[in-house]
Amino acid sequence: MNAIDILYTPLDCAEQPSFSVSQLKEWITDNFPKQEMFRKYFANNNKTAEGIVENYPWNLVLTYHNYTNKGPGWMGEFDSKFPELAKWMITQFGIELDDIGVIVLLPVKDDHVGLGFWHNDVDLAGLRFYLEFENIGENKLFIKGTKEPVTVRPSYPTPIDVDKYLQQKTSECKLLSNKQCFYLNNIRGCHATWTSTVDKTRIAAFVVAKEGREQKIMDATNNLIVNSALKFKD
Repeated sequence: MNAIDILYTPLDCAEQPSFSVSQLKEWITDNFPKQEMFRKYFANNNKTAEGIVENYPWNLVLTYHNYTNKGPGWMGEFDSKFPELAKWMITQFGIELDDIGVIVLLPVKDDHVGLGFWHNDVDLAGLRFYLEFENIGENKLFIKGTKEPVTVRPSYPTPIDVDKYLQQKTSECKLLSNKQCFYLNNIRGCHATWTSTVDKTRIAAFVVAKEGREQKIMDATNNLIVNSALKFKD
């Protein structure tokens, strides 16, 4: 078994350091409007579906950006304001800062409700973590497998024709805690958020490999993903 055979699993990572969720939310609120140019760039280059789907769930904000070795590095002094958390973000998966291109926060909008939209993220490594997730059980994360066991990430149209491309079965990505590392398969799977209770803090995040380092990170984290799936097989 390899990571590509696994749709989802919690990851057996180090416990998150203590930090103030309220201060993190304040940082997000302060930095979100300052990063409009980055979000427009991502949307215009098919990195996000913002502006395409009606029920886009997130207020995307970056903590780190050095995708092509041109900086700016840590955004909004994140590493100074949250030094232990910043260190944890770049060490939890056993990879080096020099291999990381972007670290993204995905806080769900306070008024978002219902199914977000089915998609497979552009990063292949699929390394994720929640920094806060209120109302686990009512608010959820779902995943579906692709109909074919593909080995290259499919470029699906947005929104995806679910009946055409994805398996009928929908699985819930069950969480062990509200601050958890996990893996999502972006090659053989598509996922979607579900929100039934609004105004609850839900901040996901993920690490994107630097340009040219994707395979290195996938190779480096394969055993972590497989061993975690075996440990948390239920």
